[in-house]
Amino acid sequence: MYGQEIEVPVNPVFESEADYKAYETKVLEAIDWAAYTPVNTETDKRKKVNAFLLEWMSGTPYIDIVVSDGLVPYMEHPECFMVFMSGWTKYSLTHNYTNNELDCALAGTEHVIIFYEKNKSALGKIGSIEKLIKLQKKGKLKNYIEKQLEG
Repeated sequence: MYGQEIEVPVNPVFESEADYKAYETKVLEAIDWAAYTPVNTETDKRKKVNAFLLEWMSGTPYIDIVVSDGLVPYMEHPECFMVFMSGWTKYSLTHNYTNNELDCALAGTEHVIIFYEKNKSALGKIGSIEKLIKLQKKGKLKNYIEKQLEG
């Protein structure tokens, strides 16, 4: 995926559910581009991609992203937060528009882990994500996320 060009929609119109649905393919392309393009390259394009994704994700009437401090402890890292929301969105779109909070949050978190591991040298060490990686390696990530959602 890295190296592929992506056309970021200019002035997309989001007035109805049909408008959001019409952009789903572009949203999935943008999510993959952002995930597989190193964070320290094509920074201007990354800003445009992230702005498009954020506009789409914040307005879509059929995907509800749950954000809590316990669930997303790395919110102070905008790229990682964006990747979490993107992973949640991608999972929902590719799984019949599910809004299962646990499954979507797990997918978003796993998306962050993959992104972080690929970009660690550019991002620097982030303790909260290191903790999530350890939980994942121990097979306890899903249980941890479930507890965060409950509480």
